[in-house]
Formats: sequence, C-alpha cells, structure tokens
Amino acid sequence: MKKNILILILSLFTSYSFACSCEYGGNFIKVAQYSDIIVKAKVIESSFRFTLGNEIAESKEESDGLVQIDSAPIPYIKIEVIDYIKGYESRKTLTLFGTDGADCYDGLDQFEINKQYIFAIHERTPDELMPTENGEKIYGMGGCSEMWIEYLPDTNEVYGLIKGKSHRRHKRKYSYKKLIVKLTS
Repeated sequence: MKKNILILILSLFTSYSFACSCEYGGNFIKVAQYSDIIVKAKVIESSFRFTLGNEIAESKEESDGLVQIDSAPIPYIKIEVIDYIKGYESRKTLTLFGTDGADCYDGLDQFEINKQYIFAIHERTPDELMPTENGEKIYGMGGCSEMWIEYLPDTNEVYGLIKGKSHRRHKRKYSYKKLIVKLTS
C-alpha cells in the first residue's frame, strides 16, 4: 500500500516537470527588441488543433463523435497584418500558435476577433499540430513576458504593460508614435 502511494506521488511530480517554468522577462518595449517580427495586426480567427488518431481537428464541432483525442488542444490565432514595425514577411495573414501548457508559449485565449494588437513574434518549429503550408514560417509568442499590447485606433495609442520596472507592473496608455520610435531606434 505504501509503495502504491509513493508511486502515485512520484507520478504527480513527474507530470508537472514537463510544464513550462519561467521567470518574468519584462515589459513590451524591453522584450520586443529580441523578436523576429513586430506587427500591428487585427485578429481574424481564433481556434485550436488537436490530433484524433491520424486526423487533425480544427474545432470542437469537428471532434464530436470521433475517436478519442490523442493530444491537448494547441490554440492558434490568424492575424491580418496592418503594418510591419520590425522585420518583414511577405504574407498579409499569419498564424500564431500557442501552447498546450508543455512549453513557455502564450495561450492565446485572451485575444478578441476584429481587435487590433501589436504583436512581438518569433518563428516556431513546425510539428504535426502546427504544419506549414508550402514551407512557410509559423510564429508564436513567449508566455513569460509582455509580447503583445492592445492598439487603440480611435486615439492612435497602445494599451498594456508597455514599459516600467518589473516590480511595478501596471497597464497604461502610450502614444503609438512614441512606441514606434522606441522600437525602431
């Protein structure tokens, strides 16, 4: 009996060892400088993928009545690029993949369709749940720092954890023009 309890406790700790563990990396201006691409974009789709046997399902509706799910859902959003601030990609629509909790990528569940954001993204390595089309790159955002902020088109401002010390984190509005100067200089 003691052996079974010990095995159960060890298995619980082992399963948590594969989850993301990271420290706060900083505010948007600080961490964006290390991104491959920074874009102003509108979210046009939000969904997830998971495997069902040899099939990839794109939504809960597709998975209803099918075989047991083989993997945790991998969230993704499709964004329509309005402006490239840093770096360049020829496509106007990019797919950002999130995480199933096993790595340190953002979960992507906080984004609203048709809202605009500034995203600091980097290239991800494709796998069976994040396939590339015609060898095109796929992207993601780290979840341990501020990799995105909201863009407010009515006032030409941004809103989020834009700058400041890590021990005094609070969201603020900031001029979009000033942000561009900080990110490109």
